[in-house]
Order: sequence, then structure tokens, then C-alpha cells
Amino acid sequence: GAPSGNLSYLGEDPNAYRDLYEKKSNREEDDFSDIIDLTRTFDPAQTPDNVFADELETWIDAGEWAQFFALQSIVTNNDGGIWSDNGEDYFLYRVPDDSPRPDAGKFLLLPWDIEEAFTDAAQRLFAPAVPSIRRFLAHPRFAQLYYRELALLRDGPFSRLEMRRSFGFVSSMFPAAEVFNVVDPLESYLTDRIGYLDEN
Repeated sequence: GAPSGNLSYLGEDPNAYRDLYEKKSNREEDDFSDIIDLTRTFDPAQTPDNVFADELETWIDAGEWAQFFALQSIVTNNDGGIWSDNGEDYFLYRVPDDSPRPDAGKFLLLPWDIEEAFTDAAQRLFAPAVPSIRRFLAHPRFAQLYYRELALLRDGPFSRLEMRRSFGFVSSMFPAAEVFNVVDPLESYLTDRIGYLDEN
């Protein structure tokens, strides 16, 4: 219930954002104008639906954001965060404007704290309750990207073959007596989550 960095627009005063978006770099500049611009874009009162997608794509790498939320959905991260019900447990990184990267000047989402995953194989695909994220994922242009990323993950890293290959690492992280107790629930989750994805 406490205020968090949920990308809500809080007006033009940088002080309204300062405690919610802790700077990890460029601290001396103390410039929150890009965060203010980003949050303003998510606000329906500030950015109408007919220009929302175009405006948002000037600020974010939409494909990377779609991939971020698809991955959180695939592994059903049930910890509170930007992918669920509040503005916690993620980093925003803005690629420098002068970068040679194709996403120069755009915000990327970086994960943090993914320790409560693989818990709810029937979690719905559009689980986020944060209004800014729901607006993003529900928009037809971005929903396509989200579904594409779900399919790519389902057929690639989250496929039965690739996930089972990763189970081999369990024996190097846990005592031999515990390996089955770690792998068996993951195997059950994998089967159920793939079934849910295919059905939905």
C-alpha cells in the first residue's frame, strides 16, 4: 500500500519522484525529467489512446518490455513487483542518447528479485494489476509483442527439452539427497504451465 515506482504520473515536480525512483547512476545531475516524461505518457489523462502507442515507443523499447513481462508470466513470479501489483523489484535503465544501439534513448526494464517463481502454473497470462502496465499490455500493438514473446519462450528456453537440460545444474547446487525434491516440483510445474499456455 505504500507509494512505489509504479510509473504513475505525479505531476511536474521532481520531488514527487525523488524517493520513488532512486538514482543508481548520474546522481549528480539530479534530473528526473525523463521519468516524468515516461510516466506522463502512461497517464490516459495526459496521453490519449489515439497517440499512446506512438508516444510510448519514443520512450521504451517495446519489444524488450514485452519480453520482460512475458518471462515474468512464464515463470509466474509471485513476488510483488511491477509485473504484478506494485512498482517494486525492477530497475529502469535508459540507454544513452548517443549510444550506437538501436534502442538509444529508450528505457529498458531489468529484473531484480526473482526468488518466488515457479509457483502457480495456472496464473493468468495478463496478471499485472499496475494500471500503467495493464495499459501497455492491453494495447493491440503491444499485446501482439507480448503474445509473440510468450510463444518464443514457450518453444525455446521454456520448452520441455531446454528446461530439462537445465535440471542437470541442480546436482551441482544441492546435495544429492535433495536433488529429486528440487527437480520433481519443477517438472510438475513445467508440465502444468506448458499445458496452461497451450490451452490459453
